Amino acid sequence: MGRKRPQQFRNINLENTMNKIRFAIVAALAAAALTLQAQNLINNGGFESGPVGTNAPIPSWTRIDTVDVSAVGGTPIGTDFWLARDIPASPDGGQFALLRNSTAPNPAEGLRQDVPGLIPGLEYTLSFWLANGGLDDFRDGRPDQVGPGHIDVTFGSVTRSSPTVTFQGFGLQTWQPVTFNFVAGQSTETLILQAAGFIGGGAENIGRIAVDGVVLVPEPSAIALVSLAALAFGLRFFRRR
Repeated sequence: MGRKRPQQFRNINLENTMNKIRFAIVAALAAAALTLQAQNLINNGGFESGPVGTNAPIPSWTRIDTVDVSAVGGTPIGTDFWLARDIPASPDGGQFALLRNSTAPNPAEGLRQDVPGLIPGLEYTLSFWLANGGLDDFRDGRPDQVGPGHIDVTFGSVTRSSPTVTFQGFGLQTWQPVTFNFVAGQSTETLILQAAGFIGGGAENIGRIAVDGVVLVPEPSAIALVSLAALAFGLRFFRRR
């Protein structure tokens, strides 16, 4: 029969194993804190990837109904329409999405994107730029589409509404920041941005709501908590040694 190893050697091996586990946890928490600060979790949040135009493909996003993509200064569509004519650049610059908020006969326009890599229970901050772009209708007897509207934002099972934006005139449109905080319920959540607030009546009351610079990042205090957890656990680990 083999000789039993002394208790002190078994204790040393156990302590070495526990140290390895503690170090792995510290490293994982530190890596998580760094990853949380790394990047925007939304793909193509500035709508720069993809062409300009009506019902144009928008990489990384799924359209709800048609959805238009316009650019700084607006975009002429054939000889009948001009989307967001003379609109100034948003702080994000370049292209932006333009969502119609009327609900008949088609649903109000919107955009959907699945967001993976979330930490359930962690708070995230969603921000974007918002404006009322309007639509200049050249057709005889047709009014411009310059009604008010807002954006309904759904993240997982929670929906919040942006402030209502009114049309200020072609060339006078202004961009305003919108920010919401959401708590992730799952590791992958669906983000939906959908135009809303149609007041009814004729085409002149249809709102063309512009969205740009969509960003989703962990809320700063959440990053701080993960960093503090890594630091506290690390201090305990080294004190034990």
